[in-house]
Amino acid sequence: MSKLLRSVSLLCLCLVVVSVCAVGISPRYVQASDEYDGLRTKLQRLLLGDGEYVVPVTDALLQAKISAMDSLISSCSAAQAPCTSGKGYWDLMNRSVDRTYLWVDMPFTSTDSFTKSGDISGSYGRLYAMIVGYYTPGSVMYQNAALKTDVINALDWLNVQKYNTTVATYGNWFHWQIGVPQILTKTVLLMKNELTPVQVTSYMDAVNRFIPNSAARTVSGSPVMTGANLLDQAIAVAYRGIIMKDSAKLADARDALSSVFAYVSPASAVNTSARDGFYADGSFIQHAAMPYIGGYGTSLLNDVGILLHILSGSSWDVTDTNKWHAYRWIFIPWSPSFTMGMLWIW
Repeated sequence: MSKLLRSVSLLCLCLVVVSVCAVGISPRYVQASDEYDGLRTKLQRLLLGDGEYVVPVTDALLQAKISAMDSLISSCSAAQAPCTSGKGYWDLMNRSVDRTYLWVDMPFTSTDSFTKSGDISGSYGRLYAMIVGYYTPGSVMYQNAALKTDVINALDWLNVQKYNTTVATYGNWFHWQIGVPQILTKTVLLMKNELTPVQVTSYMDAVNRFIPNSAARTVSGSPVMTGANLLDQAIAVAYRGIIMKDSAKLADARDALSSVFAYVSPASAVNTSARDGFYADGSFIQHAAMPYIGGYGTSLLNDVGILLHILSGSSWDVTDTNKWHAYRWIFIPWSPSFTMGMLWIW
């Protein structure tokens, strides 16, 4: 059993109770014309920050974070970006008309199918990192029209070539059912006002193909969805529900929480998914026998925090009284697992 230490910010625990920390604030928070738009505003604030800083940025720590984000996008000056000598995602992006990949180190040609499917989620991940800069006041990429155009063109290319309602699947089920859906729905949550209705529908139809509900198993090799895997899918289902204004999707994501809140019986069948989840003594198991509190457990806690927060006070509010178990989990088992700001990985 691994006992490697991984740096984990203590702010991860804050996620459970209501917030996600980041840098920046969206200049285009959607006007809440209905309840779905109100939820999208909540999510924009979670993804980009809560508007608690002013421009120009004077806080040294925040300056450093924004600078690191900018360097990830382009290592050149704002006036030159993207540049051929740069090392950022935008600099290295393939923008040719007849392209077969977006980045040379993610060519979709590996003989290892897991690596090949990972190129899809990895490409979407880089586009998300780029567009976050576009929406972050204080970033040199803020409101950069060329950056936005390149991201949208790349999203269209991925949708046509790699992730849609008809493409043949390969490799790791995780990339198709969790990796891409989470990143793509977050991207559209930010960019919906910049995309056409046709683009939004096409992207979200692809997501719906792979995760029509939180417990979906649409790709070969996908397991029974429990614990962190279940909520990793549920959160993307919820995001899609907000984007497409689909009440049934939000209800499905909310209801997935109940199976996670309920404590697992120690009498559950050994070496089966029935043993996955939290136990009354604070233990957490994933994959039938592995105490994964620092890996899957942390992912699950993150998902619980986001879902509880965005659904709070809405028509899809979580009314399951077992939700209070999540607050107990902060102290048992997470709190004892922290040492000097580090979390043991189990």
